[in-house]
Amino acid sequence: MTFGHKSEEVFLGRDISRDPNYSDAIAYAIDKEASNYISNCYKKAEQILTDNMDKMHQIAARLMEKETMEADEFERIMKGEDNAELAQNENASEV
Repeated sequence: MTFGHKSEEVFLGRDISRDPNYSDAIAYAIDKEASNYISNCYKKAEQILTDNMDKMHQIAARLMEKETMEADEFERIMKGEDNAELAQNENASEV
């Protein structure tokens, strides 16, 4: 992410040298906001994984067993359909 204007000098290190047109206080505020955004997204992702840990284990077990998984099977697991229903649907599709 870039804030401010880019210098257009033509030399090898041009991306290293930037001429900021904003104060250190603004740079600090930008860094703080970006850090908060990343932290909040990390916490949200961690919560989603924690909330769905049983489904992740179920998916991992199916992948260990079959090595591949179709999108519809993944979606059924994520919707919470039980193993018996998954096996029944798998057997029906093999016939």
